[in-house]
Amino acid sequence: MSGSGGTGSVTGSGNTTVPGTGGAVVASSGGTTVSGAGGVVASGGVTGSGDTTVPGTGGTIVTSSGGTTDPGTGGTIVTSSGGTTDPGTGGAIVTSSGGTTDPGTGGAIVTSSGGTPAPGSGGVDGTAGATASGGDGSLGGTAATGGDSGSGGAAGGAAGDGTCDSPYMIPTDVAHADITVDTATGRTHDFDLPCVQNSTTVVLSFILTESQLVYADTFGAGWNTALFFADSCDASAPAQGGPGTSVCSDDACGTSQSQAVAMLGYGQHYLIVSGASGASGTVTVHFQHTLIGNGPLTLLPAGSGTMSGTTSGVGASNQCQASAPDNSYWWVTCPSFAGGSFRASTCNGASFDTVLAMNVPRSGTSICADDDPSCGVQSSVSTNVAAGAGIQVLTVDGNSGSNSGPYTLTYTRP
Repeated sequence: MSGSGGTGSVTGSGNTTVPGTGGAVVASSGGTTVSGAGGVVASGGVTGSGDTTVPGTGGTIVTSSGGTTDPGTGGTIVTSSGGTTDPGTGGAIVTSSGGTTDPGTGGAIVTSSGGTPAPGSGGVDGTAGATASGGDGSLGGTAATGGDSGSGGAAGGAAGDGTCDSPYMIPTDVAHADITVDTATGRTHDFDLPCVQNSTTVVLSFILTESQLVYADTFGAGWNTALFFADSCDASAPAQGGPGTSVCSDDACGTSQSQAVAMLGYGQHYLIVSGASGASGTVTVHFQHTLIGNGPLTLLPAGSGTMSGTTSGVGASNQCQASAPDNSYWWVTCPSFAGGSFRASTCNGASFDTVLAMNVPRSGTSICADDDPSCGVQSSVSTNVAAGAGIQVLTVDGNSGSNSGPYTLTYTRP
């Protein structure tokens, strides 16, 4: 610094001097200084090279390279590279790379990479559990356990009060989700289930946009549970079953817990959570779902063998960019399932261009297989199936709409 502009002001070399009004003013090299109104405007720390300084109004302002700063109003603002901030209103705002924040209203907001959070209203919008990468925040406070977000999906919370008029919503943009509910506190016995004399109920609901196999269990609960899939919130409207499925379940896998499976199409569906013979309490429902083909759904026996079929009609599953008619094979496992190696192949078993898709929702496994180098346009898939309870689905498809017909599938499964 060189020289002095008189009482109450400081002149920096090559800069414009504004009188200090109730504070000290120091200019950064080559920048413009605005008078500090009740605060301090300093060089380097507050104002970075090439940035614009706004007077601090009761707060501290720090900018990163290339960022834009608004005055802090009762809070602290820190921006990451290339991010934009809004003033903190009673809370702290921190942005991730490329993310945009809204002001925190009574809570803290942290954004996931590339995602946009809603303001926290009395709760915390976090990452990895409450808010998944690229997803939205919780509904009304802390988000319920959303499970694995999968690829860019949202691990969501539950909305509603668990009745037919306002059911808890299960997110279906992820392959699996865990929803904890209480069937005892404030609940009533609303209707009878077709498979067991049940007690008080909680209603869950979900929306599908295409044909899927859906699954739910209550393994881990300490009391006698019951589950029921329905096409409407009415025990007289059970969902569609199929070979090996159980749309209403009481005792499963040698336990007093439940394991329900159903084939469902487009639209809104319901999952009723209850207890057997007056039992009730808190339970975590494990929900899974995956695509199925337009053909018959067939159980795939354990061990090694062959399955023959014919694909025809209009395909239902466009997984793996395969749009031809498709047939699906599946099996369900209990908590004691140890996992193991799986292999399936159409090599030397079809005259059309086949595609195989393997899905294990509980582990997020989704595999596409097309054109095995050893057998041309036929396919083979090999993977390790995760241990634990859930569904596994293998779909035989064709590369395009005209690729369909008879086939023989060779497989080995645990």
